[in-house]
Amino acid sequence: MAQAAQPAKRHYDGDKFFPKGEYDYVFDVDYNEGAAPAKLPYNLGDNTLVAAERFLLREGLRQDYKQQIMDFIKTNTAGAKIPPRPPTELNPAPGTSKSKVFPIRESVFFEQLNLDPMLKKLEETRVKYWETQNPSSLNEHDGKYIASLVAKLRDPGLYSYVREFSSFEIDVSKRLTKFLPEDYVAVMDFWRCLVLHHASQVYFSGVDSGMQIIASLVGKLKVGPPVLWVLFFKFLSNLFKHTSNSMGLLRSKDIIGEAFRSMNKTDGKIIPVASNYLLNCSSNIDGLPGVPADFVVSQIKFAVEILQAGPVDAESLIKLSIAIGNFDEFAPNLPETTEAIKLLLPQLKVITDELAKSITKAFEDKLATSS
Repeated sequence: MAQAAQPAKRHYDGDKFFPKGEYDYVFDVDYNEGAAPAKLPYNLGDNTLVAAERFLLREGLRQDYKQQIMDFIKTNTAGAKIPPRPPTELNPAPGTSKSKVFPIRESVFFEQLNLDPMLKKLEETRVKYWETQNPSSLNEHDGKYIASLVAKLRDPGLYSYVREFSSFEIDVSKRLTKFLPEDYVAVMDFWRCLVLHHASQVYFSGVDSGMQIIASLVGKLKVGPPVLWVLFFKFLSNLFKHTSNSMGLLRSKDIIGEAFRSMNKTDGKIIPVASNYLLNCSSNIDGLPGVPADFVVSQIKFAVEILQAGPVDAESLIKLSIAIGNFDEFAPNLPETTEAIKLLLPQLKVITDELAKSITKAFEDKLATSS
């Protein structure tokens, strides 16, 4: 399928998905007969999953080729050593210290699947709607397609064999988003589980990019039971499992931003999962092409609003701190970052573990150099 370029440093002119610069490898990928080979730039030590997903997105190819691209990269870089990085200055001169703590790449996904009760509730709602002739009703065949999708989610061993969902399964899963708010807990949990599957990327590609799905989910938050907020942030966190899905989140940033503004920022059940979303977003943002500047600002403002609402638990505080540090690495010196750090520091100083101390030192250094 492809031919590897020589491992010497090579220049790549850059595109929307791969920045301009020098790379350890620039692979020629010949997948389109009669067309010039596509270029795949790669540096030793880069994440092969991210590189493969970016390449497939750029070329408009299905994500089920992802493993093939990853295997190709690993095969053709086998035995190569990652170039040494410049040594870190252990004892910088006073007043010049710059604690290099960030970025911290840590993603936490909500992968526990409680599928049987969820499927039972979806089927009960389907039957209730059918019998009452509800406009959102699904027929018996639709119910079988829901069960089929859940079966594909049930066994991770089947993941590699299920390259895509059927058109009927895709259609029915979208129609589930039309259920009434009072029946929406199982629907939101269904989507939390669904986006963990690599085949779910079909929902967030193309012209729509999943905006209709996200808009439907957001529309139920204000009028549905409060637990929907918890499941919604778990859904958002899980979108970062696959690049195409998180790209859909970027394109729906205004819809999601509206949800953030209406969230109860003092709810102790929502804050941990909202903080987890920000952690995942900040840890994966540099793997997404074309991130608009206002998106980063909006995420930091969301963290600030959470912190302004009152104290948060220690675990959430650490996740928010990592998120702010990562966002600052991606988009340095935003005024919103300084505001967030000033809110974080008083609470961080109470936490005594080593990570909290390192983050505290990094934040204090940043405030000192920016003042």
